[in-house]
Amino acid sequence: QELKNLCWEHKQYAKAQGFSDSQMSVVRAIRAKGGHRVFTQEIIDSEWTKHYSDQSIYSALRSLVEKDLINKDKKGVYSYKGSQS
Repeated sequence: QELKNLCWEHKQYAKAQGFSDSQMSVVRAIRAKGGHRVFTQEIIDSEWTKHYSDQSIYSALRSLVEKDLINKDKKGVYSYKGSQS
């Protein structure tokens, strides 16, 4: 299972080449919370994103959804594209 998760994570990060540091920090914050049904406030409160303004985090979330790396499940709830929970 751990190898499967590592391969999946590598694939996700490979898709993210060229993304900004703030975008990757948001991805890591979502991953740290399990990758499924992660609330915006959890992302904002994450160790990964503590150095970014709320506006930077919201901007990163929008961009990551547009670039098809994460899903916006509903208002304020995000998950990895293809997240396996």
